[in-house]
Amino acid sequence: MSGPLDDWAIEALGLSAMPPADTEALRRAVLEALAETAERARSSSPYHGRILPENVSRVLTEGPGLVGLPLLTADELVRHGQDMVCLPLDGVARVVSMGTSGSTGRPKRLFFSDRDLERTMEFFRHGMRPMAGPGDRVLILLPGRNPDGVADLLARALTGLGAVPVLPETLDLPRAVQALDRGARTVVGAPVPVLQLAESRPKAGVQDVLLCWDRVPSSLVRRLEAAWDCRVLTHYGTVETGLGGAVECAPESGLHLRLPDLVVEVLDPDSDQPLPEGEWGELVVSTPRREAMPLFRYRTGDLGRILPGACACGSFLPRLDRVRGRLSDVWPKAPFPGLNRLDEVLFDLPSVWDFQAEQTNGEGALLLRLTVKPSPGAEPGLNELVLKTVQRLDPENGLEIVVAVEDFSSLSWKGAKRTFNNG
Repeated sequence: MSGPLDDWAIEALGLSAMPPADTEALRRAVLEALAETAERARSSSPYHGRILPENVSRVLTEGPGLVGLPLLTADELVRHGQDMVCLPLDGVARVVSMGTSGSTGRPKRLFFSDRDLERTMEFFRHGMRPMAGPGDRVLILLPGRNPDGVADLLARALTGLGAVPVLPETLDLPRAVQALDRGARTVVGAPVPVLQLAESRPKAGVQDVLLCWDRVPSSLVRRLEAAWDCRVLTHYGTVETGLGGAVECAPESGLHLRLPDLVVEVLDPDSDQPLPEGEWGELVVSTPRREAMPLFRYRTGDLGRILPGACACGSFLPRLDRVRGRLSDVWPKAPFPGLNRLDEVLFDLPSVWDFQAEQTNGEGALLLRLTVKPSPGAEPGLNELVLKTVQRLDPENGLEIVVAVEDFSSLSWKGAKRTFNNG
């Protein structure tokens, strides 16, 4: 059996029939697509002309494969981004700028052609088929409503399915409640905004939820399932992956990779050596078919793994496990405790709607400051409850913890991802 993403991959890769999982034909087709893009990049981009080997096509298809190419870091993307563009600037349809935490403060800029954006819409359209059909209303709680932003691309993809995209007038809880009250079978958005909406309007008739984020806490998923009695799926994607990357077909089944346009490796963060399926490491992505600004072996900084074997749905596409978060937050050498662990234990508390974390060096210990947004009707003593909960993550008492309860505005409504703020 194949699904809509499999059929799309077969057509895009020029395969005449659906191969079983892990076949040589599939691997060869992907590397040939990447080799074609790499040859074009070498001749069209000053940066790739310097960095990629002269025989890049042979390296990918006949030689060592991906490991024969150099790794690309976020810092190099900041410093050399425009030199990676493979089209005249009048062929660029959209440029996305993102702030970085680097010392230069310069933004990271990604360039996309019209065809790049069309392929993202194709992925959205095929990936949304199990959740939305003709006449279904889909509430979109994502930033980027401007032309060719992520919400706009998703809305156009849904329209192509015959579904009805519903976008709030502004991205905030009151407008989201108003939009939900107009009726929606499916909700797509970031975890925290969707949680706040679900617990503001429980039993709303929502059947499917798609959470689009780098890290989705299982404890938050359980709260969504309880509030709406719905199916919750996850999507992993970043600007670097072209806004779309991988999506689940069923809860906890693994995320099917956007294979025509994305190749994923998993590397040991310490040795930079490839890891086998099933082992956790840094996700490294390459982008076959990307026109404006292809990336080769880009280090995402995300901790993930490729699941072994085929999905129970019968798809042959490689599958990612749910990403655990940023390496800087969760790898064993990172400051304790990781954001993924904080997410799990804090969203397991019904009185918590969101939190912010700041780490500093205290007197003889690492200082962790937590600002917690309470849910409506939160019980008194939430700060003490949060303190005791987090202290259980630190049995050796090597961490000084300060908790404040404050009704702050959740930045994830605007697309900002939670990180450790360094005080």
